[in-house]
Amino acid sequence: MTAQTNHPSYPYTDGDVTVLGPEIFASLDGEVISWKGENYTRQSAPTAMADPKPRPKPPFLARALYAAANWIAARA
Repeated sequence: MTAQTNHPSYPYTDGDVTVLGPEIFASLDGEVISWKGENYTRQSAPTAMADPKPRPKPPFLARALYAAANWIAARA
């Protein structure tokens, strides 16, 4: 025997939310989406993420910069 559901197919409105699927709800104004119990809100603009760990310059680049600086200093 299969389980019977009493709701219409997705999406449908239930009170003050729109049910988008199982465990996915959106507020009627579209400002909040709830997915698996976590709420997500609209952002005005994407935020830039900083590089979490600055990367050192590769050794070959450091040697090339050192050589170029020495070449320039020798000609000055």
